[in-house]
Amino acid sequence: MKSELIAPIIECLQSQAHPDLRPMLRKPLTEILKDKNTKVVSLDDVAKEVGLTFQLKSNVVMVVSTGNISGEARKYAQQVMSTTNLNVILLDSSDLQKIADNPTYVIDALNREARRAMEIKKLELF
Repeated sequence: MKSELIAPIIECLQSQAHPDLRPMLRKPLTEILKDKNTKVVSLDDVAKEVGLTFQLKSNVVMVVSTGNISGEARKYAQQVMSTTNLNVILLDSSDLQKIADNPTYVIDALNREARRAMEIKKLELF
């Protein structure tokens, strides 16, 4: 049953993912975390991803790190969200560990990031 649910999702993701990322779609998260190791995501890292949105015509940037996300990077993400239509999702090693322990935690992490974006982008009508 698990493969019946997962296979269509992976096929859909493969059609949307960058070719360099496609092999990771079939790897366990723990294996991906061993292969990719970033100690700190900097403001420059987030800015590079934000810059790619114009070429890719996307409205969401998702930065996932096996390390930490610097305060400057978080502040920049907040600034981007408050001044553009972009949403920036930041997941760090703490989130990845919780996801590895309990895969459904990804829902909690994405909900947290969505609430953060809505708070930043909320309209001040009065």
